Amino acid sequence: MRPIRLVGFLVGFALAVGVVLLGRVPEGQARSGASVTVATSATTQLGVTPAGDLLSARGLRPGERGARASVALANFTARELTVRARARPTATDLDRILLVEIAAGGKRLFRGTLGELRSPTARAVTLAPREARRAEVRTWIPAPVREGFEGRSAAIELEWRTGR
Repeated sequence: MRPIRLVGFLVGFALAVGVVLLGRVPEGQARSGASVTVATSATTQLGVTPAGDLLSARGLRPGERGARASVALANFTARELTVRARARPTATDLDRILLVEIAAGGKRLFRGTLGELRSPTARAVTLAPREARRAEVRTWIPAPVREGFEGRSAAIELEWRTGR
């Protein structure tokens, strides 16, 4: 009776181990990419269309196209305005990894890392009284990046600063 119990136990144990091993989900090679959202808003002197969420990108990976959007900037005043951009991200996770490019009025205002865009752009676009121009915003992770982007996110408020 004892050998039969031992054989029964071993068979049951082997079946249980087999079920556990077969039920495992295999490890995947895919890594989750970065998530980026960019929002913008109007000021009393500058109209911004669309206001609110400008772009949203999920699963950004190095070397891919990234995300882009355009926004209309309109001078509401009766005088010339100089417009610069500045990013106000909620976190620093992607400051050194995420690249941002902003162009307006046919010239590049900025191209660099998100961290560098925490300060207003050195270049500006000039808007004549009641003039409107399109600005293009692009974000991506460059191909040489190998790590540090996985599962990271940034919610960015793109602030348009005006002056004369």
